Amino acid sequence: MNSASNTKHIMQPNDWWKSAVFYQIYPRSFYDSNNDGIGDLKG
Repeated sequence: MNSASNTKHIMQPNDWWKSAVFYQIYPRSFYDSNNDGIGDLKG
């Protein structure tokens, strides 16, 4: 029987970002349907 008190946790290196995918979006580059100068990005 394992309990939380006697379970060992292995620390993982803090380099998860090396295999991660990042998306950077620019709202101003989206179509501007109301002509306010900022692209329309619903969400």
